[in-house]
Amino acid sequence: RAIGAILDEIAALGMEDGSLFVVTADHGEELNEHGVPFEHGPVPYNSSVHVPLVVVGEPWVDRGARVEQPVELIGLFPTLVELLGEPMPEGFEGRSWTPLLREQPETDEAGTGAVADPIAFADAGAYQRHLRSIQDGEWQLVLRPPNRDHEKPTIELYHLPSDPLQLKDVASEFPDVMDRLGRRLSRWIRDSPQNVAPHTEAARKALEAMGYLE
Repeated sequence: RAIGAILDEIAALGMEDGSLFVVTADHGEELNEHGVPFEHGPVPYNSSVHVPLVVVGEPWVDRGARVEQPVELIGLFPTLVELLGEPMPEGFEGRSWTPLLREQPETDEAGTGAVADPIAFADAGAYQRHLRSIQDGEWQLVLRPPNRDHEKPTIELYHLPSDPLQLKDVASEFPDVMDRLGRRLSRWIRDSPQNVAPHTEAARKALEAMGYLE
């Protein structure tokens, strides 16, 4: 309703035509559902990583389209670039979700486009624990590394339609799903870049001003 009110005001100001609007968030928040109160960085559960995403603007996006499958925010920039018909700069990661927004079942040449590959990954690796997850819509698998309580990595599996808050680990009940998603997550970890580009001085100051650096 609030987003609709904003869009109505934009239309009343005559700014609707030729404009593309995106409303999203960088993260949600944990409220101690998984033993982490008032946090969002260290955990890849949906309370932290499943965020609102609204894209409005004809003719780029079909009015009223609703995308049910998960996507990754890292694909937002490639999506906007493709929608606006601009060349994609080098050095950016992520896959465009344009076919989903236009309800076109397209894939890339390798057959791993967003529609053909309805998988989303999350990496909570910048804190004291390095957790990763993989979600294919119905299932989410979470990989926890060894810590003071567990000498070996542990794997959790959640059935999202019946357990949207991810409170019941059903890993022991669905070994086939565990194997399928575990193998896919292992490949993603293996193929993911392990190094992050250093911050520029301007970026460091901006992050420091927001309280993310000390």
